[in-house]
Amino acid sequence: MQIRTCNTIVSNFMKRVSNQEPISPDEWMKGAMFMNVLIGDEKSKLFTLEQEYNKIILNQISQGDSNAVAEKKGKGSVEWLAYKNQEAFVKQVEQFILLAKKHASISKEMGG
Repeated sequence: MQIRTCNTIVSNFMKRVSNQEPISPDEWMKGAMFMNVLIGDEKSKLFTLEQEYNKIILNQISQGDSNAVAEKKGKGSVEWLAYKNQEAFVKQVEQFILLAKKHASISKEMGG
């Protein structure tokens, strides 16, 4: 049995949307509810990645780089890319939750 994560939920919905499969308002809401519970793990990962990126900046500054130079070097790192990708994913999950709730609400109002 596959462990449910925000990644598995988003992947499932992306596949279904790409394949133009119908998704009921109830399924959207269940996905949103599950992700609302699981988003804490994604935010913790985001904070850890941000901390790693900040360590790179501080290390560059401690080696004599200015803040601006340290930032430029930091943005060239694998850690920065992972941090920004995770930040974008957390925003995507938050938007999914909001839109799924709205979709279910509109569908309920329309009687479907």
